[in-house]
Amino acid sequence: MSNDFQRVKNSLSIREVISGQTALKITPAGHLEHCPFCHHKDCFSIPNGQEFFKCHSCGRGGDVFNFLEELHGLDRSGALRMAADLANVP
Repeated sequence: MSNDFQRVKNSLSIREVISGQTALKITPAGHLEHCPFCHHKDCFSIPNGQEFFKCHSCGRGGDVFNFLEELHGLDRSGALRMAADLANVP
């Protein structure tokens, strides 16, 4: 991973990004009521202490950049720019 990606990733919490990008709120256990991609119930999780997500229904998963790419239809550089803006990292 390039230095830019790592610097931005280290400045973000995937929980905060997901909470800020969807109307769904994350439970203390790290679950969303519905997956923002396939909308199935009780299948989307962010393991405590981890910086990745996984939907056990549609199979989507990954880091904060993968989430932004999937949610907004971005390429990797677009996800980096959006994440850098969210983290206030130039």
